Amino acid sequence: MDAELVMAMVRGEGELGRLLTGSIDLDNIDTVFRMASLLGLLPDRKTPLDLADSVAIEPCGIVYSEAALPLVDTWRQLRRQVYEVLVFDNWCLSGQAMLTQCLVAALERKLLGEEHWFLTDEGLLDRLFEHDEIKESIRRFSAGDYFDVLFVGWYAGPRKGPDLRHPSARRQISRALTERTGLPCCPYVFYDHGAFSKKLVLNVATASGTSTVTIGATSESTVVAITTPHRIRNERRSLVGHVLEVLEDNGLARSSLLRIPEKEDIYELPRQGKLPF
Repeated sequence: MDAELVMAMVRGEGELGRLLTGSIDLDNIDTVFRMASLLGLLPDRKTPLDLADSVAIEPCGIVYSEAALPLVDTWRQLRRQVYEVLVFDNWCLSGQAMLTQCLVAALERKLLGEEHWFLTDEGLLDRLFEHDEIKESIRRFSAGDYFDVLFVGWYAGPRKGPDLRHPSARRQISRALTERTGLPCCPYVFYDHGAFSKKLVLNVATASGTSTVTIGATSESTVVAITTPHRIRNERRSLVGHVLEVLEDNGLARSSLLRIPEKEDIYELPRQGKLPF
């Protein structure tokens, strides 16, 4: 296969390239429905095929048939459900926090360089495991022995102030949390810009020609998870107040906290009552 042709498609050039770089393209149609299936959300397997069949390539770009609009709405709702399951999963958040901590430490100590970017996931973990400073965290991550999650917060609105993902900001938050809670803390910050929903501008073929349709809006929020290598028993509730204070000192106001979706709500069957246990 011609490597230049593949690169051109990745850049969105040519007719085939346009199918891979749109607001909704064949790649993310496949991704959303495949992830939803693997997460057990049971999407209609015919919908992604019908959505792909509704796409035509015109001189103005990708054009959808009018019949595709309900399918696009199904894709949007399913995409949000997928990200709500993944983004707020405690194991996923803890794993991200652990890997972020290890990668930052490895990069700052020059244990990783450009010559290591070709490594597979397993190769990277093996490389990190060689270094005593992060060996224990990598061992725990590889064994699925994740850090305990002390707090997860979802804050509305776009990011304000300094980037809390930066190593210096993470260290400052970690030190403040340790002072307040008495526990070593490992934070993870995720800035949502279109993860849960995004503004779609689509060309739609109608009986009178092609018109532009705008659907939805781009989500803006911040997800913060505070984890600790210690085992938390019954003290979590008493420590959350200290966590909220530290995060508020770093620009995350309690008043902007959103309700985190519960998996029971996402997976609940229509009209199914919740049983008290």
